[in-house]
Amino acid sequence: MGDCDDTNAAVYPGATEVPDNLIDEDCNGKIAITFYADKDNDGFGNPNSPTVIEIDNYDSDAPDNYSWYAGDCDDNNDAINPLADEIVGNDIDDNCDGNTDVVERYIDADGDGYGSQQFAAAQGVTNNLDCDDSDAEIHPYTKELLKDGIDNNCDGIIDKIN
Repeated sequence: MGDCDDTNAAVYPGATEVPDNLIDEDCNGKIAITFYADKDNDGFGNPNSPTVIEIDNYDSDAPDNYSWYAGDCDDNNDAINPLADEIVGNDIDDNCDGNTDVVERYIDADGDGYGSQQFAAAQGVTNNLDCDDSDAEIHPYTKELLKDGIDNNCDGIIDKIN
């Protein structure tokens, strides 16, 4: 198999694959992506268990028992994750926000399940993770779309994954 990109000196058979840059450096037809173990299959992975896995395509699903997204504070319980409602009185941080039994509601104008920084008087979501509450496609647990000039996943970095 020959060089798959003569315009890039870092791309050739046998090159070291660099995770999360969406380039197939070693010309094997796959890209290396950091995933997070998701034992409870709630869609959120353990932030302390990053694993680099080669996949065929950035648009594919995460491998079984893995998530594209870190953020789960109890990967043994699918009811505990960043989108869970906080249950007062159970002595558990149900929504992984670092607060136990504290319920604060935030306005979710775009209906994506992620709240703005504005408190809601009564109804709303129990997280304030959304960096653009006018667009339901932009929130912390979405894939970064490359070359669109937008911070899709609210990590403070435009057009870079992880």
